[in-house]
Amino acid sequence: MKHGNTHFMQVTRDIWELELSDKAKLLFFWLCELEQRYTGKDRSYFFHTDAELCKELGWSLKTLRKAKKELKEKATEFVKFSYVNWWLDNAHTKLSSKHVTGYTILK
Repeated sequence: MKHGNTHFMQVTRDIWELELSDKAKLLFFWLCELEQRYTGKDRSYFFHTDAELCKELGWSLKTLRKAKKELKEKATEFVKFSYVNWWLDNAHTKLSSKHVTGYTILK
């Protein structure tokens, strides 16, 4: 839910109940920040590449992947991950080899 507030962000306190590493929690907080920036009444999800997340968080790809794996396994009720490719032709026969990750914050 986009709140339009640039000074605060809303995050569920329930995240503290999960056995997650600090990196996984920080990734969740950052995804909540992005959700509040890029979603609204007509859109409940957003897309971000791993490269963008690594740059924004100052992490290596290995660190990001480890934190994402942890969230996927232990925080399924908090965040939903989806992967998106796109068509390279009008006939819809060739999919891109690259993809972006779609995120939906559930809690």
